[in-house]
Amino acid sequence: MKLNYSRRSFFQKSGAVGIGSFLSPYTNAQADEPLWLRPGENGFSSACVPFNTEIRTKPGLIARCHSPASVASAVKYAGENRLPVAVRSGGHSFVGHSINADGVVLDLSGMNQQILSSTGEIYTAGPGVKLKNAYDFLLPQGHLLPAGSCGGVGLGGLTLGGGYGLFARQYGLTCDHLEGLTVVTGKGEVVDSRDDPELLWACRGGGNGNFGVAVSMRFRTQVAPQGLGAVRYTASPSSESEMLNLMKEWFSIAAELPDPIFSALVMNHKQVSVLMTSPHSPGGPAFSRASEALRSLGMRTKGASHVALAKALPRYYGRPNPLPFRNFSGGYYRGFDDIAPAGAGIIHEIRSTPGSIFQVNTLGGAITRGPDSAYPHREFPFLGEAQTYWKPGEYAQREALLESSERVRLAIAGAGITRHYRNYPTLKFENWRSDYYGEGYRRLQQIKARIDPDNVIRHRQSVTV
Repeated sequence: MKLNYSRRSFFQKSGAVGIGSFLSPYTNAQADEPLWLRPGENGFSSACVPFNTEIRTKPGLIARCHSPASVASAVKYAGENRLPVAVRSGGHSFVGHSINADGVVLDLSGMNQQILSSTGEIYTAGPGVKLKNAYDFLLPQGHLLPAGSCGGVGLGGLTLGGGYGLFARQYGLTCDHLEGLTVVTGKGEVVDSRDDPELLWACRGGGNGNFGVAVSMRFRTQVAPQGLGAVRYTASPSSESEMLNLMKEWFSIAAELPDPIFSALVMNHKQVSVLMTSPHSPGGPAFSRASEALRSLGMRTKGASHVALAKALPRYYGRPNPLPFRNFSGGYYRGFDDIAPAGAGIIHEIRSTPGSIFQVNTLGGAITRGPDSAYPHREFPFLGEAQTYWKPGEYAQREALLESSERVRLAIAGAGITRHYRNYPTLKFENWRSDYYGEGYRRLQQIKARIDPDNVIRHRQSVTV
């Protein structure tokens, strides 16, 4: 996501309180330059570790940045030396877009400042803020930024690709709450979206690592719900056809859910799980109707819960440490009919390959009413995700899972699914430009040509002119 503002003018324009939390721990002179790490130096190896340990790419230089000026200095250095720049906030890119080979990686993890305006309406954050830290900061003050569930993901990458989660149907995507941002362009210039509205359009779902580096983001917040109601239903189907029928029936049930209720269907080699969450009581009429429909399918539950939001969200944070995996977008759907041609093939693979998971999440609701943006898939109420995980060092298991995962991808492609979520990439998508961005890709190219004409900031699936 992505002026020449001094620190003082930045804070005056942000209308922020808690300014001290946004100041760099370095002196002004130090803050204007990144901390450079080279191979063999202390801290270099640990800074190269992505969340997906399958990625073993090593950059030539790492620039640890703590201010817009230090980011600008690093980008200018890379441009002058014809080195590619990769941008890393949390390092969760499935395929390693946040790291590169023999280039410069901008490590923004130290740019993790957070400020809430005096009214509580505007939340200003650095790209290196981890999602769990954003929740920890906002919830005690009674505010919420609707976002994902993975606690360790960086806010910069999450937002720039879209950002959805338990509250997206009620409030919209994370990028829909992006009111403005400051970006260092591929030319090393500091620009604010106040002066370049096209930049805001692009950074609302246009993907990270394309043409600039988001160094500060301003979000509109929501008043935080008091709690989160949740229930999980499970079933252990005895056959592939039974599992396929459960999948079909879930689509019908989920299509009737009101906006505040989120649901996810998760299938693995032996079980089907259905999660439903809502900021309202799980005893409400819509929640109860859906629960009764799931019970009529033979699904079981240990009961519903309704707990404070700060206690509920960590249940969905996921694993905090790097691990080997392959995940990718399973496509957007209007309903079961879109994925039905691939359904039997997907289920055969996940039932016969332990470690393989297929998940479908509900979208729709407020997402369909979001602002004009580079995120192109608002009309689709469902999003799939293919996941595979294996133990480190289990090479036979790894190969079997990767082969099965590729068969799942081919089944999805064979069903004619050509729309994919930018934050769930795979290098196997041949038409990724239109898959991720639709007709908006041409507009993104125009912005790229204007603010990064030399293609300094790039990765294997970045916007090119």
